[in-house]
Amino acid sequence: MIDFHGKTVLITGAGGGIGAATAQLLHQAGAQLVLTDLSAEMLEPTLQALAEQGASPDRILALPLDVCDAEACASVLAQAAARFSDIDSVIHCAGIYIYREGMVADLSAAQWQRMLRVNLDGCFHLCQAAIPHLRPNSAIVLVASVAASRGSAMHAGYAAAKSGVIGLAKSLALELAPSTRVNVISPGLINTAMASAMVAHRGDAVKDAIPLQRFGEPEEAASVIAFLCSGMASYVTGETINVNGGMYIG
Repeated sequence: MIDFHGKTVLITGAGGGIGAATAQLLHQAGAQLVLTDLSAEMLEPTLQALAEQGASPDRILALPLDVCDAEACASVLAQAAARFSDIDSVIHCAGIYIYREGMVADLSAAQWQRMLRVNLDGCFHLCQAAIPHLRPNSAIVLVASVAASRGSAMHAGYAAAKSGVIGLAKSLALELAPSTRVNVISPGLINTAMASAMVAHRGDAVKDAIPLQRFGEPEEAASVIAFLCSGMASYVTGETINVNGGMYIG
């Protein structure tokens, strides 16, 4: 029921985790893909997986992108628009997380600023660069975190940045309506490389606290993203969808 034939989708953080799973799902649904990550090498596993699905190279544009660089974001969006005549959906998965980074009292200004620069400023740069290239009836989906709603000891910078992502999305939803819908998914603990350190140290304790009694899979987050980008969510904007197995119900 979700059909992306004739649609162009840009995905950041597409080298792994939720971004890679979303790329594979939307390729199967017919989308043309603009895939970005910090380096070309980081995109190789996703491109290999897509090739194994039978992806045609003319439906995929893979570009390195540091979302902290506003000019680089503008360049990538311009290249994507030139290749595919503008964008139907922007999905922002890029971000960083450091397990047990430190208590607020002990964080350096540099640690704090890095979390905000990548996880919040990068989101702003990408969205700002995308706006001139969005087609009518387009969608933006930003990836936040359960930490934005619950807070997270030892990860205040990450939680603050992801809270900011939600605030940015709500503001964009108001500014870009009615042409573009803007929504957020807020994952809990998903089986990705980003979460691997937490799983290694506290896996059973964390799992026991999740009502569904398991970690999420990237494909489960990707399916919600696909819904939010599709016509099936045509009357949904400014919302944050929790994908966390019940870790936070708000």
